[in-house]
Amino acid sequence: MKRRNKLDPHNAKDKRPDVLEKLARLLPGSTYRVPAQGGGGGGMTSADVAGALGMMTDRMAKTVIIQVAVRGGNKGAVLISRASYAHILRAVKRARPPPIDLKQPGNAFRLRLAIRNAGLELIHPERMRSFAVMAKEAKMRRTTYADLHKLCTARLQELMNNGRREFSYRLRSQGHHDQE
Repeated sequence: MKRRNKLDPHNAKDKRPDVLEKLARLLPGSTYRVPAQGGGGGGMTSADVAGALGMMTDRMAKTVIIQVAVRGGNKGAVLISRASYAHILRAVKRARPPPIDLKQPGNAFRLRLAIRNAGLELIHPERMRSFAVMAKEAKMRRTTYADLHKLCTARLQELMNNGRREFSYRLRSQGHHDQE
């Protein structure tokens, strides 16, 4: 049962490969080579991907796309949580009404838990859990947790899309285009 209709970064419906798929296939250490059109050896290599990653300026987006591309699991969700905590904290403080009161003890931990759960669902969309289970884990009311989780998911999706865009731009700036 799907809780909501969410973009699955691992199952693109169009013919061109997603930049995250390229990233996963071409991370340094991989032996996969993208076939190039024409007779020259101008295919994209893992060095090109490493160069594009190295040129990315948004560290949070870079962390998110790498962990989503390599399917980082729990460790990846924790890395995403650490990298994006300040960004999401600002969003929680700006939200009207705020989903949780951060002045109360324990709510900062609950926020971290919600970010981690949202990151884990971004990495493994097939492992979605219900809001009721996650709210019980965080010791929160389901509706309050659902609002907080939706905010965290929206911010992480935004970071992932920004990372996709920047990574694609950095690849194109090296002379590689999506002609596959």
